Amino acid sequence: MLDRKIGARTLGLLSVLGLLLFQGALRAAEAEPHLPRELTASSVTAMPVYITEVYPDDRSHHGVIEGAGGADLFEFVEIVNMSEEAVDFNERYALYYVFGAYSTELSVRSGEDFDAKVILPAQSTAVLWVKRSSSGITGAASRLTKSDFRAYHQLEAQVPVFQLEGQDGLHHADRGLVLTARGDSTVVSEVFYGAGDVQRGGSIHVKPPHKGNRMLLLEQRSAPSPGALLPEQQLFPGSAPE
Repeated sequence: MLDRKIGARTLGLLSVLGLLLFQGALRAAEAEPHLPRELTASSVTAMPVYITEVYPDDRSHHGVIEGAGGADLFEFVEIVNMSEEAVDFNERYALYYVFGAYSTELSVRSGEDFDAKVILPAQSTAVLWVKRSSSGITGAASRLTKSDFRAYHQLEAQVPVFQLEGQDGLHHADRGLVLTARGDSTVVSEVFYGAGDVQRGGSIHVKPPHKGNRMLLLEQRSAPSPGALLPEQQLFPGSAPE
């Protein structure tokens, strides 16, 4: 009887332990960001264009810029072309804004001319300004230009700025940006961030992974630095040593 009691108690403890392990694995799986069905992760040969910084929560301009209200006006995504040749972005790539199981393809354009090509210079960064379109933005805030964006972030003249449209501002938590190859949705570079990674007026700086295409957090809640890269960011995805 004693042996049976010990055996039953042991089995009971093992069952509880197994349940706890299963629940832990389930929570981890739920916390891991999943790509929408139309986007497919892949281990294809690394591509030279990737995301390096996301600035998803700009400082308030209420009372500073007429008509701004509570809108964040100068958010951006920074990308880099590490290849030795210029790249026609819209011919080669597509950029998606991801929330849970949903994704929206964003438009990247020159700003002045809708039909103008978006060319990423060789071995250079480019900044994609999240151009707001809300009808609640009025007055001077509704007339902002790339020159205003450049002045706000003190961008050097040689850093190209393009407009990112199709999402009226970047939410500051539980979102993602996914860069894919044009045509087949193969993921090239992806960044996911949560509330703990972001603060108002702070950027998320990321670096290439050792393997795959999920960018690694390098600096969180840090000063934005559009157009400037840290040494750790200047690698081809997948090129770092094992």
